[in-house]
Amino acid sequence: MEKTNRNYGIDLLRIVSMMMVTLLHVFGQGGILYTAVGINSKTVWFFETAAFCAANCYAVISGYVGVTSKHKYTNIIMLYLQVVFYTVLIALGYSFYKPEVLSEGVFFRAFFPFIYNQYWYFTAYFCLFFFIPFINKMLVSLSKREIKTLLLTVLLLFTVLPTMFHCDVFNLNLGYSALWIIALYVLGGCLKLLDFSRIGKKTAFGVYILCVVLSWLNKFYIPYPKDSFFVSYISPTMLIAAASLVIGFSKINAGKYAAKIISFFSPLAFGVFLIHTHPLIWHNWLFNRYVSFAFYSPVKMIGMSILTALAIWFVCSMIDLVRHILFGILKIKKIFMNIESKIIVEKK
Repeated sequence: MEKTNRNYGIDLLRIVSMMMVTLLHVFGQGGILYTAVGINSKTVWFFETAAFCAANCYAVISGYVGVTSKHKYTNIIMLYLQVVFYTVLIALGYSFYKPEVLSEGVFFRAFFPFIYNQYWYFTAYFCLFFFIPFINKMLVSLSKREIKTLLLTVLLLFTVLPTMFHCDVFNLNLGYSALWIIALYVLGGCLKLLDFSRIGKKTAFGVYILCVVLSWLNKFYIPYPKDSFFVSYISPTMLIAAASLVIGFSKINAGKYAAKIISFFSPLAFGVFLIHTHPLIWHNWLFNRYVSFAFYSPVKMIGMSILTALAIWFVCSMIDLVRHILFGILKIKKIFMNIESKIIVEKK
């Protein structure tokens, strides 16, 4: 998208979604979620539910932005290099700091993260990327009625049916799969091509809150079809919550200075994910690190969790800023863009 047409509200959602993802990991992998009891358990699960649609948001945003954007293979190369940068660098760091935790072949796997599924989201997106131009061509050729039918089909097949029968009907792996990410991309593309001008920000955010409350109630008070089944990527409430946030944030108008801040942090968001969820950090540093928070008062527990998540997000953002500057100095993107443009010209 051209800079003048950039939707800073969507970029802001990228940042907020990554903060939510980090909070989820502080709760889950950090050990709070399954240690807290009583009122603390209900409190932490409410915030867990509120943040759970974050990964869905990321994939929906990809479709929302990508359906009207020019498809460039340089983008997947840059993303791959960013992932490899961290898989190799972190493995190298652990080889000096804690070599006993390294498994055989760790460096070989570091160069092929999508083959060995080091990051489930990157593996799923890597698969999606090569279908994007064909998906886009299909979506833009459809009538408004056909787009609505496609949107309804995605909802019925991939969320309503699994929820009704309480089973992963089409082997979506509860959302941790390429098929689910492709479905979310299609959903995002449909949202972009349909007219949601009549839905205001308050309505969109209100629907999000309603979905969160319904999912939380399912966990503790309405165990149908099973408790916490609505707190999953493929649940209807989590899908609608993600779509609502995309619609709501797309209507946010950022001022001049806010736009600068958003533009600064938005490109660094995925790096936050890559750093703190690297298998070595995930299992050896983050695992059960924040169990003690579960024994605080509910307010202090949530406050400490949010502050910790923000600290992780900020530190990882600053680390990725260094990587971003380094790639810029080496002009890596420019090199691959020139190669891609020459290949396109030769084909013509």
